[in-house]
Amino acid sequence: SNLEEIGQRTNPNRKTLSVLFKLSNMQGLSLKSLKHHIALMPLFACVALGAVGSVVYLARLGIKNPEVSWARKSKPEPWEDYRSKQYKFYSPNIDYSKLESPAPKY
Repeated sequence: SNLEEIGQRTNPNRKTLSVLFKLSNMQGLSLKSLKHHIALMPLFACVALGAVGSVVYLARLGIKNPEVSWARKSKPEPWEDYRSKQYKFYSPNIDYSKLESPAPKY
């Protein structure tokens, strides 16, 4: 008890570090303990799949969205390229090559 009090006076983050150390040793968070808790594997797989999917979709938005301009000097108005292109992720019933754009031409 006295050693803990002395340790907390010299290092106030000691208690926080011990709590983080205890959390890292929880069952199911290491590969060794995950083998014993097989029911957690689908949960981790779903979380990992969701994280990867969100990163991929965010990258797609940054690359394909006509409102995002990466090269302002070479293409000052990149949205003009999408007058007859599909940039929505899924739109099965619309043929964008034949669709007339309602936006005015400047």
